[in-house]
Amino acid sequence: MRAFAERMRAEHPHLDVLVNNAGVMAPPRTLSPQGHELQFATNHLGHFALTGLLLDLLAAGTDPGWSPSARSTTGRAASASTT
Repeated sequence: MRAFAERMRAEHPHLDVLVNNAGVMAPPRTLSPQGHELQFATNHLGHFALTGLLLDLLAAGTDPGWSPSARSTTGRAASASTT
């Protein structure tokens, strides 16, 4: 993640969008190099880390309505509505 973020910083002054779409489902029990369960590391920690490393580039992007958003595991936008 850090190497990719550094490369993005070197090549781009801003980002307009970031799609966190990596994921694995039901792999054999494996640990990441950092000691986290692989599915959790890939599907959650990696997205969190990459977004955090690129947050300032996203804030500098051209989308004035940009804000962080939550996604469900099925890819649909999470809804805060109770109706």
